[in-house]
Amino acid sequence: MAEIILDNLSKRYGKGHGPFAVKNLSLSIRDKEFMVFLGPSGCGKTSTLRMIAGLEEINEGNLSFDDKQVNDLPPQARDIAMAFENYALYPTLAVKNNIEFPLKIRRWPQSRIDEKVEWVARAVQITDILHRRPFELSGGQQQRVSLARAIVREPQAFLFDEPLSHLDMKQRQVMRTLIKRLHSQLQKTMVYVTHDQKEAMALADRIAVMHRAELQQVGTPEEILNDPANAFVAGFIGEPAMNFLDVEVRMEAGGTAWIAYAGYRLADLPGTLNPSCHQVLFAPLQAGIRPHRIEFSETRRRATDLAAEIVTYESLGERGVLTARLQSQDLTILTPPDQTFRKDGPVWVHFPMEHMYFFSKETGKRFHLYSLDRRPTL
Repeated sequence: MAEIILDNLSKRYGKGHGPFAVKNLSLSIRDKEFMVFLGPSGCGKTSTLRMIAGLEEINEGNLSFDDKQVNDLPPQARDIAMAFENYALYPTLAVKNNIEFPLKIRRWPQSRIDEKVEWVARAVQITDILHRRPFELSGGQQQRVSLARAIVREPQAFLFDEPLSHLDMKQRQVMRTLIKRLHSQLQKTMVYVTHDQKEAMALADRIAVMHRAELQQVGTPEEILNDPANAFVAGFIGEPAMNFLDVEVRMEAGGTAWIAYAGYRLADLPGTLNPSCHQVLFAPLQAGIRPHRIEFSETRRRATDLAAEIVTYESLGERGVLTARLQSQDLTILTPPDQTFRKDGPVWVHFPMEHMYFFSKETGKRFHLYSLDRRPTL
């Protein structure tokens, strides 16, 4: 399988006549790529995975594996393996029997089955529990068995539907590392569904962000984080989430422009206004900035510094999280771990222009406001 190609793929509820579960999704998943579908519950990511697997009917569009259309091909003929959120293990069978089951039904010789089970058990580090039954295992162990059963078949592609959602934080970290290592070893195409952005950022070669049944953006983790296509992607990716302010662009004689928030001068545009963005002078606009990019001080240092009031402060060991109220807007600001703040005390905040993003408040579309626009990076 060279690649998985989704061409205007659509899935509707209600026997194909209801609202869209997935709408006009076009995407090429490259050979040996680790692609992650990321988005909130109900966005269409699992429906997309199930269409790739053959478990959901495709109402519109085409699905191809390399150059072969597979819309009507049954799941067992697609040469893929799937690991689900629930482990779907056979409770009466020992771990070894669970793993070898797909090979048994294909009538592999027992010697070859034993060899494959031994190899995959070592790969997922479960050689010591092959004799146990699922009810005797922890959640992390059950997920490893589920992975082993998928891997042992040597399929052309692996599909993962939120496989780590039932595990605690430590187990999730261990399993992320294991899955990433297996991808490197197996050199197979992997498609992974999650609502957890940390999982997506840690695992993916590329991330496909979905919202309300539609693809919002596809790119590397760095591209998704640093160059979001719209306000949804910008707000969904990043922890803590991006701050958004309702702003407007104001012009001065000579063509220079600045950003105003609640009548105050928030930031100056370092270049001339991009000609393609003159429409924003007459439209509602949002400015976004990530919490670690907001600068703060006890005294005012610049004309564009604005006075805010401290609401809460949380010390999280390696960093602090400060909530400050600017007019009626609460801002989240990341701080050094050794800094302390007094509730209700004053703080001056500054928004560096080179680290701000701008979006249409009506459509969420991203604008590059000025001709010298530099895309910020972390």
